[in-house]
Amino acid sequence: MTNSHIILIKYKYDIIALIIRLWTHSNFNHCAWILNDYLILESSRKGIIISSINKYNSWLYETYSFEIPNLTIEQKHTINSYLLNQIKSLNYFKRLLSFLKVPFKKYNVTTPTCSGLIALACSQVQILFSFNKHPLLVTPEDIYKFSQPLNLK
Repeated sequence: MTNSHIILIKYKYDIIALIIRLWTHSNFNHCAWILNDYLILESSRKGIIISSINKYNSWLYETYSFEIPNLTIEQKHTINSYLLNQIKSLNYFKRLLSFLKVPFKKYNVTTPTCSGLIALACSQVQILFSFNKHPLLVTPEDIYKFSQPLNLK
């Protein structure tokens, strides 16, 4: 897992997760940045926190992890530093309001969603998951599509 940078998560049996997937047109409802083989940095209901990666190693979740191609050690350090500086408790209502603004292309959110946080961090090193969206509006589906090889038929 050391080379993986992002983990996308689908909560299988959670109504809120289903609503998020429907709202964002995504196969995944959550994403996190992999710090190492054991820890992830994620946006949770309590705020931006560091968690054990093992919490998603259960039949309750489907996960997909991938490495951002050609990411240098300096870029990874910049992203890690940016994310680690974001760790804090967050107001749940503000997070919910931010989430509701995403489909309406309102990037004046005060609190990033999980995918918005990852996209904002990666934008610090000019990695964009979507060329037509502000990083705060990126969804887990945008990140998933970024990880897929181009299908040139």
